[in-house]
Amino acid sequence: MTDWIDAARKQCIETKHVTGCDIQIGFILAHAPSDADGTWPHIAVRNLIERLNNDVIDRHIQNEVHNSRGVVSRGLNDGGRQERELVEKYKISDAVKTKWPRTAAMIRSITESYEYQAKSEDIDSDMHDLRWD
Repeated sequence: MTDWIDAARKQCIETKHVTGCDIQIGFILAHAPSDADGTWPHIAVRNLIERLNNDVIDRHIQNEVHNSRGVVSRGLNDGGRQERELVEKYKISDAVKTKWPRTAAMIRSITESYEYQAKSEDIDSDMHDLRWD
């Protein structure tokens, strides 16, 4: 994977398409599997993120993680349960924080976004309760 990404970026730099290439790489890496222990993303992707040190790729990994959820539906009183489950899914282990700080920062941004969304959904649910009580 590293060789393929390096070759793709080299070719796109030569043809002046590097930003589009980085966006697509971010989208691809967002779908990386987890490690056997459940840590996302796979160690090979974490190493790649750290080595590339690329804001465009990092930002588009985050965008695709959010967009890959697809359509979200919930009951009026469900609140942010779904988002809290995603926060748990993307929890950062201490090992990731120490060995892969760039990846940890990216994952932290994803989880903070889901935490904010969960709180917003909780407030919206509470507002529905107030309206109908």
